[in-house]
Amino acid sequence: MKTMKKDGQQYTIWYKTPAQEMWTRTLHLGNGIMGATVFGGISEEKIVINYTHLWRHAKTMGRVNEDCTKILQQVRSLIFQGRLREANLLAYRGLGTQWNLDVHEDWYGPDPFVPAGQIDLIFPEAKECAEYRNELDMLHGISSTSYIADGVGEKRVFFTDMNRLFTAGKLESTGGRLNVQIGLSRVEDEECELTFVQKEHMILLKGSFFEGVAYVFGLKVVVNGGEEEIIDAGGIPRFQITDAESVELYAYVEMNQRGLDPEEVVTKKLEEAGKISFEELMEAHGKTFSSYMSRVELNIEAPENWTRIDEKKDTQERLEDFLNGTDDPGINTVYYQYGRYILLCSSINGGKPFHLNGIWGESLKPAYNSDFHHDINSEAPYWIAETTNLSETTEALIRYVESLIPAGKEAAKK
Repeated sequence: MKTMKKDGQQYTIWYKTPAQEMWTRTLHLGNGIMGATVFGGISEEKIVINYTHLWRHAKTMGRVNEDCTKILQQVRSLIFQGRLREANLLAYRGLGTQWNLDVHEDWYGPDPFVPAGQIDLIFPEAKECAEYRNELDMLHGISSTSYIADGVGEKRVFFTDMNRLFTAGKLESTGGRLNVQIGLSRVEDEECELTFVQKEHMILLKGSFFEGVAYVFGLKVVVNGGEEEIIDAGGIPRFQITDAESVELYAYVEMNQRGLDPEEVVTKKLEEAGKISFEELMEAHGKTFSSYMSRVELNIEAPENWTRIDEKKDTQERLEDFLNGTDDPGINTVYYQYGRYILLCSSINGGKPFHLNGIWGESLKPAYNSDFHHDINSEAPYWIAETTNLSETTEALIRYVESLIPAGKEAAKK
């Protein structure tokens, strides 16, 4: 009987082509505080950055609902009359948190989880590209994108540091010199005013929403063996890196709703970044990350007369074959580890608990607002927490439930 052995494959997701705009083909990184999404572009790349605490308060007016009891009776009456759609709509609008319908009359539920922005990388256009590979190492929480462009090897690695909590990356060019523009941007949003601040080796993007929520998204570069300057790209500052051996990137986010000065916090965090070697930083992160992921290994006995899967097939090809009936015990182990991986990335280090899309999202209106749904969606990601030895991830959910108690007491009294 053949058995799938622990050879790293159950911790690996990889693709032969860039994700382009396919969110389901991107690679996700997270440390519970920051989420990063890697698309793996060649001439242009973007790393979407999310922050666990970045939630707006445009629609919500308060947690105390004076009309809750009266509306609950109306909802029950509509249900008994069989008018379920009306009951559902009334419950959305009238129960729980009070909505500010003057702001968004057509939206229900709390404000959606929104992105902080993205890191933009612009490389010289490549005429030929070969040996492309975009890979996620789930055991260590590290992504890598590699390819040969016009005969020159290019490689990028990113991770969301489990120890220092910022996002880190490194760009390298073997056999040539690295030329790249690097900047920050955010999806177009008429309700968020953006300004930029330039500091030594840093660019800060400052976002301010009309209801008073504000945040700072900062990026620092460390250039090895090349030249660095900040240029004006249509009113947006960008780093112009020329003839570098490698470039290190460090990013962090903070917001004003936590009683902190976000610019001061981000600046201080980025000033500390780069003081130890990138390799030491990545090794320490990988050691911490794998201390969680390596706790559980899944081995699945392969069927009789099973033919080993062609290792040249990427995850997308294997998944398509599997859905078409091909026996592939390995794809089940990858799926199993991916469930553990996204839970760990989204619910550790004191951040918010796992919500609908985890700690990732690039849209201002993500599916179902990517918020907290208390029917079953808030609990479901944690079903595997204890059985797969990730008990620490439940702390975020427990804190969240405890935070609801005061408002729950008030609601029960009324």
